[in-house]
Amino acid sequence: MQSVKAQTDPLTLAEVLTALQSKSGGLTMAQKNAFILKRVEERGVTFRLTAELEKELRSAGATTALINAIRLKSPGTTTTPTPAITRTGLTPVAKVERIWVTDNVTENGEKGMRIHTAFSVSNMLNTPGFLAVYFETKTGDPIKSTNSKYSTKSGQLAAFREIKPGFNPAVYKDFNVFIPYNEIKLPAGVSQVKLDADLIYEDGELIQHLEFYEYTFRTAPAANPIVTFGSIRVEYDVTEDRKRGMRVFVTFNVKNMVDVESYLAVFFEKDNGDKLFTSNSTYRSPEGQTTAYRLLKPQFSSTDYKDLQVFIPYDEFNLTKGNHNLRAHADMVYPNGELIQHLGYYPFRYTKR
Repeated sequence: MQSVKAQTDPLTLAEVLTALQSKSGGLTMAQKNAFILKRVEERGVTFRLTAELEKELRSAGATTALINAIRLKSPGTTTTPTPAITRTGLTPVAKVERIWVTDNVTENGEKGMRIHTAFSVSNMLNTPGFLAVYFETKTGDPIKSTNSKYSTKSGQLAAFREIKPGFNPAVYKDFNVFIPYNEIKLPAGVSQVKLDADLIYEDGELIQHLEFYEYTFRTAPAANPIVTFGSIRVEYDVTEDRKRGMRVFVTFNVKNMVDVESYLAVFFEKDNGDKLFTSNSTYRSPEGQTTAYRLLKPQFSSTDYKDLQVFIPYDEFNLTKGNHNLRAHADMVYPNGELIQHLGYYPFRYTKR
């Protein structure tokens, strides 16, 4: 009798999460979702879906279909296929146009970022709520905060702005929230951050998930980087991956960049500074310039790079036949392309046959 009861009782949050995260049985995530969804529809759940619980379930792999099924089967929610009735007597419906970010904004003397949203919402006339923007890693782990002004009850970093639509539908062309940079606690270097924009009621219950926005956040090292250039030299007519080309060797020292990702970038250009361009994504800068990169992540407060090398195939020099006076232009840059320091030039002559 106990086993029969166990198979008919509503599912707990722990049971749903365990089923999603289980590595046994050889099921794909899609198969797990389908299996759980069927049991949610048959048995219901013991918990009420909030914005934070939805985020936790999505991070565990729950699909939108499973989330909707859980919402419909939550305690106090109608079990019919129609959506749950909310505070206005109607179901709020939001349509998102876009989300974007403005960096280096100063508000009340603090420097930070502003997250902009453009959306419309129906069936929320005079209903108070919030635009909530939650901060998490690219893999969905919440970024923590101890400042109650910029965090949820569970301690996740978030920014909020009150909303109370005066029209039905209400259109927001630029509804934005601000968060100071010093509230975003991340390791020094470049981090891929995901912003989760939701509409929620005053008690934190989810109205509707709006959209995820991926953002590259760079935290400066504790002290300004110091780069001391040594030398550049070139080795010609070498073969790498069956391609004939040249290797550029650069010697330099880096201080104050422990565990901060950057690149040695060697750009190729004419001796008068005119850039060479390529369509090959392996050997091009974001602007299309012919470039060879080498990833750096110093492990010491003072790191020496002696003859750090990059390879460039001759085929990437899109030039007319004949002799050309070129130069290798070496820089140290952040992953977003921002210059840390120019290192030096190496002039050379190249003959296109």
